[in-house]
Amino acid sequence: MIVVSLEPVTHAVSMFSMPRDTYGLPMPPNSRLSTLWGSNFNYKLNALWEYSDRYRDLFPGGGADALKQALGYAYGLDISYYVLVNFAGFQDSVRCSIRLGMSLSRASGPAPSHRPEVTALRR
Repeated sequence: MIVVSLEPVTHAVSMFSMPRDTYGLPMPPNSRLSTLWGSNFNYKLNALWEYSDRYRDLFPGGGADALKQALGYAYGLDISYYVLVNFAGFQDSVRCSIRLGMSLSRASGPAPSHRPEVTALRR
């Protein structure tokens, strides 16, 4: 799971990656997450989406809301949006990044115009 933070004033971009197999992620105190799961989510982080998706009364946006809260707490960020990319879209974005890097380092022409397939952008 990758969190991207954009600083609006300086336009700086930071990326944080948390492995899907992270176990025992601390939950924000006094939150819907800690009400449901306790002080830690004692399963793999990858399961938080599916497990929390079952509790739409607590997470109207489903598992995505739960993940935004948990990762936001872990990184000290307010996560407003998420992008859901299927594996083909991920592969395309890696290829695009590699081509872009090669184009910039060699200055051998325009950057590729291919865009990765994004399946959802939600708030």
